[in-house]
Amino acid sequence: MPYPPQGAAPADIAASVWAYTARRLTNLDDVRAARIDEIVTLEEAAVGTLTADGSLQDVVELTALGTLEGHIDLVNMQAGDTVVISEYIKMKTGGTYRLYDSATYNNAQTKPSLHVVKLPGKYGVVVRLQQTAGVNRDYDYNFFREVLA
Repeated sequence: MPYPPQGAAPADIAASVWAYTARRLTNLDDVRAARIDEIVTLEEAAVGTLTADGSLQDVVELTALGTLEGHIDLVNMQAGDTVVISEYIKMKTGGTYRLYDSATYNNAQTKPSLHVVKLPGKYGVVVRLQQTAGVNRDYDYNFFREVLA
């Protein structure tokens, strides 16, 4: 069986490593092992509701070193609605945001929880929403920042 097992969650892999008691190579005590387990942490970046108004609106912006990841709930979309979700990256201090990627969603969504995958950045990343057709809707969102402890 390959290690780690296919589909294993990172937390499960870390737990199995630290459950192994004979640490001959690292010789880590429990205190040091616990510190290593906490190297990467999640911080809440933004949680709320955005009411679309037809303009390009910031859902969340991260201006410090880290990785941004989260969800936007498209459950309120109905027939005739169109929403564009865009991701932008800033490459240097004082720089301008540049489009990284965008996707368009139309009508009611059968899978309404949109997962915005990891966006690493040092100088800035921003996720924006623009409703371009239909009745302006409310969009709940939940984003986290992954940081080194």
